[in-house]
Amino acid sequence: MEAGTPNKEDIEKQLKAKYTSQFERFYITVHPKGLPGDIPGKCSNLNYAARMAVKYLKEDRAYNFKNVEVLVTTGDVDNIFGDRYFDALEEDYWKLTPDQRYNTVWQSPLFYCMNIDKSPFFVRNIGLLRAFFMMGYLIPWNINTMSVFSLTLKLYEDGEFTHPGYQGPTIFTSSTNGPDKFEDGL
Repeated sequence: MEAGTPNKEDIEKQLKAKYTSQFERFYITVHPKGLPGDIPGKCSNLNYAARMAVKYLKEDRAYNFKNVEVLVTTGDVDNIFGDRYFDALEEDYWKLTPDQRYNTVWQSPLFYCMNIDKSPFFVRNIGLLRAFFMMGYLIPWNINTMSVFSLTLKLYEDGEFTHPGYQGPTIFTSSTNGPDKFEDGL
């Protein structure tokens, strides 16, 4: 959240009540106003949250980066991931060599068709065309990663996270040394 988020304490309580039991580790960060080079928005929030999560994990003596491989998935507040999205991501991750894993960005298809039956005709058609265009052209040609994507924490750190002056929340998905020990975490 941002420091200026209204009712952030209430939101934090609601999030903790709903999600703490669902994850091994659950962090909530509050992006302070006025950091040099930051502009208000998703990228500066994501940059701050990612840096803080890495800091918390490195300070956590029970957490060992050498035995855990971390995938970072970014999304928007209105994204709905398919029921098997993270299963498919994990499967694709384990099919790659370690070098390929650390140099890959996975792009989730974006569907602009939520509540399509309630949308006006024009909005329906634009949504269907955008989804078709995303899957048919942008993703296969590795063009234009949108605000929903996944990458390894190593690649994210090597790329110095997200530029705080551009304009994505973060889901950290971690796996211990094998696909049979996969756990989700935020």
